Amino acid sequence: MRLCNPLFLILAIFVGMFAGSESASAAEEGHSETSAAGRNMPPELGDVGRNGAYGYSQSVGSGISFSSSKTLSEEKMEEGLAEFRSGKDVVWLYYTAEASDPDGDDVRYIWTQISPEEPVAIIEQDDSFVPSGQAVDVKVCTPPSGAVITLQVVAMDRNGARSEPRSVIVNAAGCTSEARWARLSRFARLREAANQGDHKSQRDLALAYINGDGVFKDQKKGTHLMQTHAQAGNAEAQAQWAYFLDTGKHRIKKDKKKALEWYRAAARQGHAHAQYAVGFYEKDKREAARWFKLAAEQNNSSAQFNLAKMLAEGDGVPKDLAAAKEWMQKSADRGYKRAKTWIENWEAATAFDESGNRPPRLSSVAYAGDHRPVSASYSADKMTYKDGKWVTEGGQAKVNTVVWRKFNVRAEDFDGEAIRYLVTQTSPDTPKAKIGGQRNAFKYHASGKEVMFAICFPQISSGEFTFQVIAEDKRGGRSAPRTIALEAVRSDKCQ
Repeated sequence: MRLCNPLFLILAIFVGMFAGSESASAAEEGHSETSAAGRNMPPELGDVGRNGAYGYSQSVGSGISFSSSKTLSEEKMEEGLAEFRSGKDVVWLYYTAEASDPDGDDVRYIWTQISPEEPVAIIEQDDSFVPSGQAVDVKVCTPPSGAVITLQVVAMDRNGARSEPRSVIVNAAGCTSEARWARLSRFARLREAANQGDHKSQRDLALAYINGDGVFKDQKKGTHLMQTHAQAGNAEAQAQWAYFLDTGKHRIKKDKKKALEWYRAAARQGHAHAQYAVGFYEKDKREAARWFKLAAEQNNSSAQFNLAKMLAEGDGVPKDLAAAKEWMQKSADRGYKRAKTWIENWEAATAFDESGNRPPRLSSVAYAGDHRPVSASYSADKMTYKDGKWVTEGGQAKVNTVVWRKFNVRAEDFDGEAIRYLVTQTSPDTPKAKIGGQRNAFKYHASGKEVMFAICFPQISSGEFTFQVIAEDKRGGRSAPRTIALEAVRSDKCQ
């Protein structure tokens, strides 16, 4: 075996290293070429400019709208807009952008206001992707102050590559009135917050479409948005959607069972009103009290009242008057009317008669003025039938005096039961006045509802008459009587 020459060996190593270096360079170069070929090229923004004006008006409360459009030259913009704006709620300015993507990718256009910081124009834009080369309009409403607005637009492809920005100046003064502007601005801010995922704004945006608040009324779109957000797990929307199902509002088919399912979904996420609603519908009293307490701790006044009532009565929970009064006071402090009534009449509200019933309490019986309807009659001296009709001879017209003396009554039932009012004349024994009232006055009414009664004195010229009023619940519990005294005013008739 022959040994290698050391010089030859060194030379071989050097040549190998050089060759390896060239191979690595070639590989890098080849990789670089591949990257250049596969690189995402940004869209190229072409024409950006104004595309005329667009105006619309909306009938208040009806959701009916009409629209008209007019293209205005730059030099006639102010004059033309002033004429076009007359009688319209809003005048939108249209701008158009068009971009091409070198890779043929879809693009979308993003418009923003870059100056000034205040006031902020309202920009209505469609942010969906469109085919490369397709022009898309944007609507702009300028503030009533008439500030010069600078807008910027960029085109972006599906991979996030963006074009160079282009700017346009909007110097038209005011697209609408101050009042209309406030509603439009509020809606624009609401939509932006909703798009950023704010749950309350998503619910409120759906309600804005339903009620036509700052946008054309679109009940179908609003309810669809509400259901979509509810299904996506938005607790605010779940509670609102449950309410629609519970009440059948906005043409939603009433479904109590499904409503409760949605209330439960929102309640499990800690939504206070939904927790109250679950407690309200819960048949298990202990479970109802648990849900009421969760909502009450979040300052839901209805839940605070219901929890206090259960504690006062020992209904599903151990009776605890001290805790009941504390929760009742919190509810009253938040303006809950029934809680206020309980606090003002705490002794009566927590007292029971022999049968375990708390009778209603008459809170007011008060004179409310007189009602004097016009009544007239005609008497004839003689009537004869001639030529197919009756003919009167002589006689005179008479205006009858009619007076109804009115008074209002109100009572509260601490069990929340319906109440009816019993009104009787207590003095004198004779003559008798006629006791009437508003329609259905003598039927059962909701606790706390004010009801009007009236007294008519037929052929009675003078004298003081007293009447007794008692409130009675459906279980026969009666309030202490209250008395009202009225001076007689003569009525020829009591209609």
